[in-house]
Amino acid sequence: PELRARYACGDEALIGHLSNFRWVKRPQDVIRTFHRVAQHHQARLLMIGDGPDRETAERLADELGVGEQVSFLGADLDVETLLPQLDLVLLPSEQESFGLAALEAMACGVPVIASNVGGLPELVEDGKSGYLLPLRDVEAMSARAIEVLSHPELHAKLKAGARARAEQFDRASIIDHYEAYYAQVLGQDP
Repeated sequence: PELRARYACGDEALIGHLSNFRWVKRPQDVIRTFHRVAQHHQARLLMIGDGPDRETAERLADELGVGEQVSFLGADLDVETLLPQLDLVLLPSEQESFGLAALEAMACGVPVIASNVGGLPELVEDGKSGYLLPLRDVEAMSARAIEVLSHPELHAKLKAGARARAEQFDRASIIDHYEAYYAQVLGQDP
């Protein structure tokens, strides 16, 4: 509660984005999505990380009039204590080989709204632990975020689903999965 109060006031929703702020992570789409969400909900956006597109995202937040509601926190912070404070994570990536940021958020019980690209569909179960949407569809991402934040029972369901899904990615089961796959490819019995 104390940490959350540092970033959000009262009932404000706390939305996050975690990345290296490169074009492939589409931080400007995060700002555009948040701009739409902020028209319907009292909310704050935490931009966690740093990279070459940070300045462009900061400028866009100011241009859209949400600069005061967006905090750019940089990369040197204790992410594992910050993530559980969030209500939602936005990941509109252009490409994603695995989606570690999504898994980290989900492990903290935070639903993820992400692009339906790369490894993200392996992690995020659409409608169970978050939502997967078409690439660059800021309108759909905004609509889903507004829906989740407007319905506490849906939000609670997605939080529980996110945590449960993340628990399926423990190291032992992943290693077993890969060993079985390699054995199959090599034509051997596991």
